[in-house]
Amino acid sequence: MRIITVLILGLCVSSGFVNADDVNRLREGDNGSFKAADGGTLLYALTEPKAVKADKKYPLVIFLHGAGGISGERKADRGKDGADQFFQTMTEDCYFFMPQASEVWAGIGWGNAPYKMNDKPTKQMQQVIECVEWLIKNKPVDADRVYVAGTSMGSMGMWDFVCRRPDLFAAGIACCGGFDAGQAPKIQHIRFRIFHGDKDPWVPYDGSKAMFEALKKAGADVEFKTYGGSDHFIWQPTYTDPKLLAWLFDQKRQRGDPGRVRGSGR
Repeated sequence: MRIITVLILGLCVSSGFVNADDVNRLREGDNGSFKAADGGTLLYALTEPKAVKADKKYPLVIFLHGAGGISGERKADRGKDGADQFFQTMTEDCYFFMPQASEVWAGIGWGNAPYKMNDKPTKQMQQVIECVEWLIKNKPVDADRVYVAGTSMGSMGMWDFVCRRPDLFAAGIACCGGFDAGQAPKIQHIRFRIFHGDKDPWVPYDGSKAMFEALKKAGADVEFKTYGGSDHFIWQPTYTDPKLLAWLFDQKRQRGDPGRVRGSGR
């Protein structure tokens, strides 16, 4: 169980797999809204592949923003908390889905490690689950290549999502956000890459470390990168790493994965 430690010497530079002009698509994509079963409305942004072909299916990336993006209205800054960096660095055209949070995704205070997952999802998370199910059913999404990434509160939301619907995902990325390590056995078939600064004053480093150790013990394909001496703001180097995103898009859900039969998510 070796934790890789990285000393940040400067800002990482995106390798530009996606043309810089295409980043405008992140801001100009579909401003959608989804009517959930509870009658509530989820606001979201969805960027589609540049040219959808009738005979092709595409990966779906779900990106969950951090606490700075919480709002009861649609936020204009779609690139917050690493989405810009991810979009500029990503190695493959895909559906890129960014839901808008009006509350904490997982319903857990991020400063209160060790964490305990709530019995039921928040209203917001349930809406995201239903909307993602709708996207997979109604868009040409490759159901074996569904990925989820997040930053800070969004990473905690990422963990909450995969724990509630472990049948959906091939892989996930957590950037400075831990979770309830007791949930690790139910998601050991999903591949994860975890990142955290060991001097983070807001979201405990130990929450990510505990999640890594529990997943490793459960037999998961997981790696943990520590940014030595760094605080909370590590999404720039994380989401501008072309090797990380190439790894993500290379992952596929295995036919033998536990939870293959879809559950309710409730």
